[in-house]
Amino acid sequence: MKDLPGFWKSIVVADIDHDGDPDIIAGNMGLNNPYHISTRQPAQLIAKDFDGNGIVEPVFCYFIKNKDGGYQLNSGISRDHWAKQMPVIKKKFDRNEAYAKAPMDMIFTKEMMDGAMILDCKETRSGYFENDGKGNFHFHPFPDMAQIAPVNTMICTDVNRDGNPDIIIAGNEYQASVDPGRYDASYGLLLLGDGKGGFKVVPPAVSGLILDGDIRDLKLIQVKKQPVLLVAANDDKMKAFEIKK
Repeated sequence: MKDLPGFWKSIVVADIDHDGDPDIIAGNMGLNNPYHISTRQPAQLIAKDFDGNGIVEPVFCYFIKNKDGGYQLNSGISRDHWAKQMPVIKKKFDRNEAYAKAPMDMIFTKEMMDGAMILDCKETRSGYFENDGKGNFHFHPFPDMAQIAPVNTMICTDVNRDGNPDIIIAGNEYQASVDPGRYDASYGLLLLGDGKGGFKVVPPAVSGLILDGDIRDLKLIQVKKQPVLLVAANDDKMKAFEIKK
């Protein structure tokens, strides 16, 4: 994942394709966000003590389409929010409109960027990294239904007892900032594996596995030789689901 930085939130290791090599299953932020992140247009976090007050100011940035139809790197935080840490921003941009239209190379001079830490995000989809057995990992995103919310936790197990690894994902994110709003589109999802790296989506209404809330963790236990899925949601009671074939 070194060459594909993302907002990775969870990880599970399992042999997805029965080739004897461990693959990496990774939960990410998903595609249901306002940032339209890609390898060609990554989001960035730029961090430095810009005003010399001893406090590092992290600034989130992402690409936005301009009036000419091209894309430019813009600030992902509002002028007022930024001014709480750097009041000088209101002197440089006396109106919100001017600030909103300004690309980052206008906000930050070359001198300001000198020594700044820059972190990229090039991928927000959840999926798995296929191990080719030669030290290389190739990313395969999950189907679109698995990309509607952040994936905070996953379980890899053979749900339908066909000998192939299946995946249960869950997530959401209620502690988001006001600008994008909270991420709450997921009710969990069962992905049935075919043993070759492909997955079939089983919607919650069909599987009966409805994991609503700000899900933080999943654990699989045995109760009288029957698999039971424990679901931990933030600020909620623990839930348990019996897994039947």
